[in-house]
Amino acid sequence: MWGLWSKDEFEVFYREFREHIDRISSLGGNFHVLVDLSEFPTQKPEVREGIKRGMRYAIEKGMKKSARVVPKKLTTFQMQRLADEVDLTKFGHFKNKEEALDWLFNQ
Repeated sequence: MWGLWSKDEFEVFYREFREHIDRISSLGGNFHVLVDLSEFPTQKPEVREGIKRGMRYAIEKGMKKSARVVPKKLTTFQMQRLADEVDLTKFGHFKNKEEALDWLFNQ
Protein backbone atom coordinates (compact mmCIF):
# COMPACT_ATOMS: atom_id res chain seq x y z
CA MET A 1 0.00 0.00 0.00
CA TRP A 2 1.34 3.44 -0.79
CA GLY A 3 0.39 7.07 -1.15
CA LEU A 4 -2.35 9.28 0.19
CA TRP A 5 -5.73 7.70 -0.58
CA SER A 6 -9.13 9.17 -1.28
CA LYS A 7 -12.24 7.54 0.14
CA ASP A 8 -13.08 6.17 -3.32
CA GLU A 9 -9.62 4.63 -3.69
CA PHE A 10 -9.99 3.05 -0.28
CA GLU A 11 -13.37 1.54 -1.19
CA VAL A 12 -11.86 -0.14 -4.27
CA PHE A 13 -9.10 -1.56 -2.08
CA TYR A 14 -11.60 -2.63 0.59
CA ARG A 15 -13.69 -4.66 -1.86
CA GLU A 16 -10.59 -6.56 -3.01
CA PHE A 17 -9.36 -6.90 0.57
CA ARG A 18 -12.65 -8.54 1.64
CA GLU A 19 -12.46 -10.98 -1.27
CA HIS A 20 -8.97 -12.06 -0.19
CA ILE A 21 -9.90 -12.30 3.49
CA ASP A 22 -13.02 -14.32 2.62
CA ARG A 23 -10.95 -16.72 0.53
CA ILE A 24 -8.40 -17.18 3.33
CA SER A 25 -11.13 -17.55 5.94
CA SER A 26 -12.93 -20.19 3.89
CA LEU A 27 -9.92 -22.48 4.37
CA GLY A 28 -10.76 -22.65 8.07
CA GLY A 29 -8.74 -21.75 11.11
CA ASN A 30 -7.01 -18.56 12.09
CA PHE A 31 -4.48 -16.54 10.13
CA HIS A 32 -1.86 -13.83 10.46
CA VAL A 33 -1.36 -10.77 8.26
CA LEU A 34 1.78 -8.98 7.09
CA VAL A 35 1.25 -5.46 5.73
CA ASP A 36 4.01 -3.36 4.17
CA LEU A 37 3.28 0.30 4.92
CA SER A 38 6.74 1.58 4.00
CA GLU A 39 5.30 4.05 1.48
CA PHE A 40 1.97 4.65 3.20
CA PRO A 41 1.67 8.08 4.84
CA THR A 42 -0.81 9.05 7.53
CA GLN A 43 -4.30 9.13 6.03
CA LYS A 44 -7.36 11.36 6.06
CA PRO A 45 -10.06 10.68 8.69
CA GLU A 46 -12.45 8.98 6.26
CA VAL A 47 -9.70 6.61 5.12
CA ARG A 48 -8.66 5.92 8.73
CA GLU A 49 -12.26 4.91 9.49
CA GLY A 50 -12.13 2.55 6.52
CA ILE A 51 -8.89 1.02 7.77
CA LYS A 52 -10.56 0.31 11.11
CA ARG A 53 -13.46 -1.31 9.26
CA GLY A 54 -10.96 -3.54 7.47
CA MET A 55 -9.24 -4.46 10.74
CA ARG A 56 -12.57 -5.38 12.32
CA TYR A 57 -13.53 -7.47 9.30
CA ALA A 58 -10.25 -9.39 9.36
CA ILE A 59 -10.61 -10.03 13.11
CA GLU A 60 -14.17 -11.33 12.62
CA LYS A 61 -12.89 -13.69 9.91
CA GLY A 62 -10.11 -15.15 12.08
CA MET A 63 -7.08 -12.86 11.98
CA LYS A 64 -5.08 -13.35 15.18
CA LYS A 65 -1.92 -11.32 14.54
CA SER A 66 -1.04 -8.40 12.29
CA ALA A 67 2.53 -7.33 11.61
CA ARG A 68 3.09 -3.98 9.94
CA VAL A 69 6.32 -2.88 8.28
CA VAL A 70 6.23 0.82 9.14
CA PRO A 71 9.51 2.75 9.15
CA LYS A 72 7.80 6.13 9.70
CA LYS A 73 6.97 7.09 13.30
CA LEU A 74 3.87 9.14 12.49
CA THR A 75 2.32 6.31 10.48
CA THR A 76 3.25 3.89 13.28
CA PHE A 77 1.39 6.04 15.81
CA GLN A 78 -1.67 6.28 13.57
CA MET A 79 -1.79 2.52 12.95
CA GLN A 80 -1.32 1.75 16.65
CA ARG A 81 -4.18 4.07 17.57
CA LEU A 82 -6.44 2.39 15.01
CA ALA A 83 -5.48 -1.07 16.32
CA ASP A 84 -6.25 0.06 19.87
CA GLU A 85 -9.65 1.36 18.78
CA VAL A 86 -10.64 -2.04 17.36
CA ASP A 87 -9.10 -4.03 20.23
CA LEU A 88 -6.51 -5.75 18.06
CA THR A 89 -4.15 -6.95 20.77
CA LYS A 90 -1.67 -8.91 18.67
CA PHE A 91 -0.44 -6.03 16.55
CA GLY A 92 3.22 -5.29 15.90
CA HIS A 93 5.21 -2.60 14.11
CA PHE A 94 8.55 -3.41 12.54
CA LYS A 95 11.24 -1.66 10.54
CA ASN A 96 11.64 -4.48 8.03
CA LYS A 97 9.91 -7.56 6.67
CA GLU A 98 12.31 -10.03 8.29
CA GLU A 99 11.56 -8.76 11.81
CA ALA A 100 7.83 -8.81 11.07
CA LEU A 101 7.88 -12.40 9.80
CA ASP A 102 9.93 -13.54 12.78
CA TRP A 103 7.36 -12.03 15.16
CA LEU A 104 4.41 -13.50 13.25
CA PHE A 105 5.69 -17.06 13.19
CA ASN A 106 8.09 -17.40 16.11
CA GLN A 107 6.58 -15.42 18.97
